[in-house]
Amino acid sequence: MESQIGNPDLAREMDFAPKHVKGKDEQCQYCDFMSGNWAWDQADIIASDPDTHGSIFAPVILGSDKTTVSVATGQNEYYPLYASLGNIQNHVCCAHHNAVAVIGFLAIPKRSGAFQRFRQQLFHASLAYILQSLKLWMTKPKVMHCGNGHFYHVIYGIGPYIADYPEQCLLACIVSGWCARCTAFFNDLDNKEKASLCSYEHTEALYDAVGGNHRALWDGYGIIANIVPFTSSFPRADIHELIAPDLLHQIIKGTFKDHLVDWVMDYINITHGKREAECIIGEIDHQIAAVPLFPGLRHFPQGCGFKQWTGGDSKALMKVFLPAIAGLVPDKMVRTIASFLEICYLVRQSQINEMTLMKIDLAVEQFYQEQEIFIETDQFGAPNGLCSSITELKHIKAMLVTNERLDKLNLFHIDLQSRKLLPGFISDINLDGLSDFIGVPHLRENVRWFLYDQLYPEAEVMGMEADLNACPIVNPLLTVNVYHSAVSLFHAPSDLSGIGGMHREIIHATPTWRNAEARHDCIFVANGTNNDGFRGLNAAQVHLFFSFTYDDVCYPCAFVHWFDTYGDSPCENTGLWMVEPHFDAFQRRLTSVIHIDTILRSAHLIPVYGPRFIPSHLNFSHSLHAFALYYVNKYADHHSHEIAF
Repeated sequence: MESQIGNPDLAREMDFAPKHVKGKDEQCQYCDFMSGNWAWDQADIIASDPDTHGSIFAPVILGSDKTTVSVATGQNEYYPLYASLGNIQNHVCCAHHNAVAVIGFLAIPKRSGAFQRFRQQLFHASLAYILQSLKLWMTKPKVMHCGNGHFYHVIYGIGPYIADYPEQCLLACIVSGWCARCTAFFNDLDNKEKASLCSYEHTEALYDAVGGNHRALWDGYGIIANIVPFTSSFPRADIHELIAPDLLHQIIKGTFKDHLVDWVMDYINITHGKREAECIIGEIDHQIAAVPLFPGLRHFPQGCGFKQWTGGDSKALMKVFLPAIAGLVPDKMVRTIASFLEICYLVRQSQINEMTLMKIDLAVEQFYQEQEIFIETDQFGAPNGLCSSITELKHIKAMLVTNERLDKLNLFHIDLQSRKLLPGFISDINLDGLSDFIGVPHLRENVRWFLYDQLYPEAEVMGMEADLNACPIVNPLLTVNVYHSAVSLFHAPSDLSGIGGMHREIIHATPTWRNAEARHDCIFVANGTNNDGFRGLNAAQVHLFFSFTYDDVCYPCAFVHWFDTYGDSPCENTGLWMVEPHFDAFQRRLTSVIHIDTILRSAHLIPVYGPRFIPSHLNFSHSLHAFALYYVNKYADHHSHEIAF
């Protein structure tokens, strides 16, 4: 902890006191850990004590995630224990390797009987021992040299503990199936009226009420009474209050993959019979496999029909599952999945304000209303910023190092392209030659309209509508350079990004992708209005990137095929906007040349498959040309969700 709080690299990315953040609309924004109410409550307690008044509060956020080590250990399972200061701002934790540290390895209690109880208590005793060096400085200020060069009085505290549900049961000393945070009964977890928050005081009162009967506490209240939680050794710490919800394992993998996806498949099997159900499930897999490529989005060539699922697999499937089931299952079931996805993406935003909280409440209410479809079948029961993906990223560090090396190779590839040393760069070709090469006879006319917009930005008509005779004359032998990709850099702190929240992606427009079919990505283009969300954007598909020089000015451009917005609002069932290929008066695909500065970022379009089965030979590389209607997938990543609503 001293190395983190004294790290000069983190000094500007650290909050030394709780903070209130307000946006332009004066709404409170919850963006980092120290902007939350819990940090303020702890700071008030510290300030009320004359001995600690004026000290910096340094909460220690803990996390553990079971993993298996096979090298020289005989397939041993254990919990790596991670720690991070809550003062470090959120966007740093995923980007800076020193912001999260491994501080120990904990044994897993996996046997039954008395020895299991011993292993469970050993788990808590180990945690208490590892954190023992901080205990003195939880009540007595410690003078520390911080990364900004100043000396401060610092008071430590046990912060939230990030864990999946089995570990939450172990930490909270409860029976599996019960809630680690509230007193709701295991068979009535949604009953908010009768439930209250768990606490040590409540557990002790129950213990006294039943006369210390461990079996009564186990059966009646889900409490394992002969285990003492590690937080009982530290001040201002109650494990029931500190348990943090695990978005990756509990929400994404638990609720989505292990419940909702399985329930959809079970519904299909029960409703349609084995033979027809196999056809429908096979069609869902085929539609998932036919989803066009998108930067950073996993492709499922076999659909969702594989056995070994990780949290990352579930997160990737969640982004493409909704359009694949639309039209093949009841609309109410589609709306259930859509409202659940909305919850997942809203709670993962880097900044949550009062309006976001209202949207989350509405999405939760809609989910509870729509999920009745699963109960109506009489086959299923109702499904009951801190995420273990941060710690999961740490114990796959070797994979991240490999990806880092691949990223460096990719940058080297781009550098070689800029030096015209790779076949991905085509130079010294004239405009008409390029027009013939790509099969677009009207390319020169599009370039002239483009130059009209660039040279006369205040004109009353746009270039596409201007008289061609009024547009600049372009030499058919004009030299152009063609590129097979372009890099988009934008602020996306809700996604995996660098320090500062900047995210980098590559937009492809290449005739061959991995020695196979062509790949032409779609993009969001600003439409020049001040409308919010997708109403302020247009969707297009990039045919090629190129540049040319006219009157000593270099113009980097993209030749695009346009899509037109379908309807005035998103789809009622999926909540996704829809677009259709835009055709001109002669029923030709509407195309134009645009400046790359008007490109916001990549867009992900998924076909509206409808109730009919798609051809078995359809490949994902042809999907953007084979359908009449497409969903604008706002679930491709978190930034898409924030701009394409």
